[in-house]
Amino acid sequence: MKASKLLFLFFVIVPQSYLLACSCGGPYETTFCRAVLEDNNIVLAVVTDTLGYSDVQVTIIDNILNEIAEDTIKILGQDGLNCGESMGFFALGDTVVLALDKGEYQEATTGEPYQYYLDGCGRRFLRYAEDKVYGSISFATDSLEYESFKASIEICIQTANLQENQIVIEELVSVYPNPVKETLNVNVSTITASKIAFDLIDSNGAMMMKNLQLKPGINRFEIPADYPPGTYFMLVNFRRDQHVIKILHL
Repeated sequence: MKASKLLFLFFVIVPQSYLLACSCGGPYETTFCRAVLEDNNIVLAVVTDTLGYSDVQVTIIDNILNEIAEDTIKILGQDGLNCGESMGFFALGDTVVLALDKGEYQEATTGEPYQYYLDGCGRRFLRYAEDKVYGSISFATDSLEYESFKASIEICIQTANLQENQIVIEELVSVYPNPVKETLNVNVSTITASKIAFDLIDSNGAMMMKNLQLKPGINRFEIPADYPPGTYFMLVNFRRDQHVIKILHL
């Protein structure tokens, strides 16, 4: 009887909204490049205060994307109701890369306002030490020189916003113009230094192969279309993956 009364009082005193669990409502992106958004404020920052279980204070060292004017900001995370990141991952003095949402947020229990929020539905932070970024940057990359990471941030974000003529591994490959008359342009955007092979195939077999050494960033190549008009298939081989792009030569 006493137990049932206590349970009743619990549901009366605690608002129903506080009993609802967070639900991300979709696949959890486990890599930074697949989780971040182009309107995120991405910064390199050091944790200067662990304010509580739901928030931290950071001092910004460098703005990577979408500048934040303030030097020091407070960030809201998981408060027991929202889908923010657990702030237990961060300790005083940690240097981290953060992809923040900017807007009007409130802490669930106190109503305290926040301008910046770290989403927990996807990998939105990485570690930093000795001029390198560490963590699940992409499916095949778990560490990168900071300057290379920073220079490639827009490419990193594009992996979550593919267009029709692009394929993805953790890189982007675009081929144009298609149909082609004279010169085929191939752009390969990568966040790591890698090798990629192109095979151009027709009904008679391979006509062309190029093993290209890539550097982090955007790599541009021109392939002369000095072959007969018709339909071709470009095989793009990267590591253990192969993708096919259909090309029409006029």
